[in-house]
Amino acid sequence: MKLRSVMLSLWLLMILLLPSFGQVQVNLSLINPSAQIFPVGDLNFINSPNAPTYFTVDLRNTASQEFTIYLLLRITLERDGVLEEIAQGQTNSFLLPANSQYLFTSQQFSTGTAVIPETGEQIEMSFDQGNINLDRIEGLEDDILATGAAPAGIYRFLLSAINSDGSDFPDQQEDHTLIITNPTTVEPLIPGRPVSESTLLDVGTIFPYFQWYSDVNPAYADYDVYIYEKYPEDITVQDVLSHPPVLQLEDATQNFFQYPASSGDAALLPGQVVGPIRPLEVGKTYYWQVKSLVETGTGQVALESDIFRFKVLDLTQSTNYASQILAFLRQILGPENEGVLQNLQEQGFEPNGEIRLQGRTVEINELLLLLSRILQGELTVESAKTFDVSN
Repeated sequence: MKLRSVMLSLWLLMILLLPSFGQVQVNLSLINPSAQIFPVGDLNFINSPNAPTYFTVDLRNTASQEFTIYLLLRITLERDGVLEEIAQGQTNSFLLPANSQYLFTSQQFSTGTAVIPETGEQIEMSFDQGNINLDRIEGLEDDILATGAAPAGIYRFLLSAINSDGSDFPDQQEDHTLIITNPTTVEPLIPGRPVSESTLLDVGTIFPYFQWYSDVNPAYADYDVYIYEKYPEDITVQDVLSHPPVLQLEDATQNFFQYPASSGDAALLPGQVVGPIRPLEVGKTYYWQVKSLVETGTGQVALESDIFRFKVLDLTQSTNYASQILAFLRQILGPENEGVLQNLQEQGFEPNGEIRLQGRTVEINELLLLLSRILQGELTVESAKTFDVSN
């Protein structure tokens, strides 16, 4: 029993004498974790006084003893299923006082202005060229040179505190992730055609669907939509855009909506309506554009779509319906079903303007919406058949 007590005492003494490595804590926080565009300059591989701040570091020592440490930052990229470390940087060694806490920025680390007040030691993080290897991922360096931005992929920033003897402090490595998509485009789909084209597309409703495509990450999508009426005296596009919009929709989180019947329907729209909603009118021409502010590592980049235009068709001009409906059906059915349409036309049939979809009467614009969903891969056409409904 006495021997057991002695062994227990020795065991407790050994625990008390063990160094308390786990009491150094380091936490990296990205300034803008929702960033989708990451200019290469933000990585700041070359120290610069103009370096932006794209992360902060909370550094703590909760132990009653001081440690000599350095910080190690590793940047990895996962792209096309390949995960590689593309850069590594570290600070100089410095003394971390007992029972201390400091908050530093990436800019301070880059410029050497991060200072431990008690000792006056400067902390500077440098990326040695030997620790930057963009060739580990095929084509990465070429993409960077071509665009000036980090190519799309999943970037992880892993920061750890290293003891002077080279050992890690347990459970202190932080993994912070940026999913970079590098969106570059916002493209209107319906209604209308670009103003650069001579064709002015008619739509057969005053409540058309508006839809656009963008490679912005849907999780962070944010769109502003502007719709303008073209007045008879307008000559240029800028003339049209100088008028107050008939509908201004901001912070839309979806890439489609149907034009509202009145201001009372504003709550049905996927964003915030600014100003009044004016109804569309038959026989008038309208221009519209979509804009999106995309987050970068340190700010925002504005993406602007082409300007589309369309004319609300006078419903008495039904002769225009036949060619539009045939054009949409031809695209919806695809070349493999071209024979179905040809057979109908050879027998003297043509669209009369009445369209039924899944048992209900719809307007021509819904065919265009259906076409856009097929073009985006949301729907597929398995087969096409004709039916005799004359009896």
